Amino acid sequence: MSEVLVVGSLNVDVIVRTPRFPAPGETILGDEITRCPGGKGMNQAVAASRLGMTSVGLVGCVGDDPDGEWLTALADRDQVECRLSTVAAPTGTALITVDHTGENTIIVVGGANNAVTSTQIHEQITLARPEVVTTMLEIPMDAVMAAARAGQQMGARVILNPSPFQSLPDELLVDTDVLVLNEVEIEQATGLSWREDRARITGWLAERQLLGVVTLGAVGAAVIRDRQITEIASPKVQAVDTVGCGDALTGALAVRLARGDDVEQATAFACRVAAHAATGYGAQPSYGTAEQVGALG
Repeated sequence: MSEVLVVGSLNVDVIVRTPRFPAPGETILGDEITRCPGGKGMNQAVAASRLGMTSVGLVGCVGDDPDGEWLTALADRDQVECRLSTVAAPTGTALITVDHTGENTIIVVGGANNAVTSTQIHEQITLARPEVVTTMLEIPMDAVMAAARAGQQMGARVILNPSPFQSLPDELLVDTDVLVLNEVEIEQATGLSWREDRARITGWLAERQLLGVVTLGAVGAAVIRDRQITEIASPKVQAVDTVGCGDALTGALAVRLARGDDVEQATAFACRVAAHAATGYGAQPSYGTAEQVGALG
């Protein structure tokens, strides 16, 4: 049994650090290039495991290449239970640019992540019997829908992070309990501006019986429940790299919901986890333990 089961992607992150982002058609000089483990699925699973969750599973696909072996070994090292399939395709890759303010741009090439199937997902969720299932949109939509549906059938709490954004089928939202998304994604999902139409956004979520967690970067997050908005402040930190902070938040949210916190308590903890992640470089390399997060000022 996995207390938290993450259904999602595994990527090799190729990160370029640069003073600023180039304009279209412009060539600039970067500072350095590094390779790190990543993918929204692996990021969330590793974040959850480092926070002390005793049983974290990861369902997905890697390629039959050295990168697939490398990511699997690293997940094992972080005590993530790998429920992975190896397929005849390149392991997923994310090309990431980070500027001197810590902001980033990301292009994901799915590779093996595109081979995740609904049959694979249903089998693994049935075997794992998780308390919480988290999933995201770096795998095929039919697999995402299968994860939410199977999670509901097993009595799990289902968290959906709709990133990178795609149109969300009604049947997926019916099987989702908590929607975690940023300001851009909430506008893409609802057609409404977070800054101007909050009341209508709360109504959109209520009509679909969804809890909403809107991530707001350095400000923190907003929890939407029963047409009410609760603002959650983030600790103030010196951010150096925001890559993977949203995944750290989602993984932490899953941990605390699995332990019985309400969504407001879970989100407050998750904001601290995300803030800690912003103080280090890369996604998984910056993720902290519960003790490190607790020491954050």
